[in-house]
Amino acid sequence: MSLVQRMFLSEIAEQNLLNRKDVRSIRSWCKQKHLTVYKDTCGDYVIKSEFEFVYNLPAIANLKAQYGADWENYYPHYQNGEIHKIVEMVNPSNPVTRYVPQGRTANSYKNK
Repeated sequence: MSLVQRMFLSEIAEQNLLNRKDVRSIRSWCKQKHLTVYKDTCGDYVIKSEFEFVYNLPAIANLKAQYGADWENYYPHYQNGEIHKIVEMVNPSNPVTRYVPQGRTANSYKNK
């Protein structure tokens, strides 16, 4: 049996994930982002996977805009902070073309 991982609002405040220290402001952030806050005898919590999704949604939107349908290939590297792997994966869409002189004078300088 697999349990859904919980993330208590007090943990979010302690880890300073949202740059908020008060549980009330974290609850307000969750409400703004349409993230359901559940109550338990231990305190208020959110589902960890839902929180991570909502927290990373701006980055996901940016990856979708940048890489289109291939954004899922880049996301794991982005999550792990492996930006160098993303750079290796990207093929430049507009390769730099060198200037080709057209005139006789310019060609004479080129051939020297």
